[in-house]
Amino acid sequence: MLGGELHVVVNSGRTQAKIDCATAHRQRAMRLQPLGPPLRPPVELAWAAAPEATDRNWLLFEHGGRRLVLYSLQPHIVLEVGKRGACTMLSPRARLEHGIDCAAKLLI
Repeated sequence: MLGGELHVVVNSGRTQAKIDCATAHRQRAMRLQPLGPPLRPPVELAWAAAPEATDRNWLLFEHGGRRLVLYSLQPHIVLEVGKRGACTMLSPRARLEHGIDCAAKLLI
């Protein structure tokens, strides 16, 4: 549930103009799909600073009305999801201010 609405996170393939078996494993994407009603199309999640465009297995959650992603536990990276799927990293200070800097607790 995000924003009081049920969503599904899908790790799926990207549309390819030319099928290339050698790079097919790099043609994956994380998508967030609201299940409505009404059913709406999925939004591809992207973070410009990701080492590869195909990074996936993000953990989505909501905190204080914000849609967030646990991108990495170590180093602890939390992203905020924009309306069109573009993600921005929350600074360590912002994570502390919003009470979501839990990496140390999880590692104990």
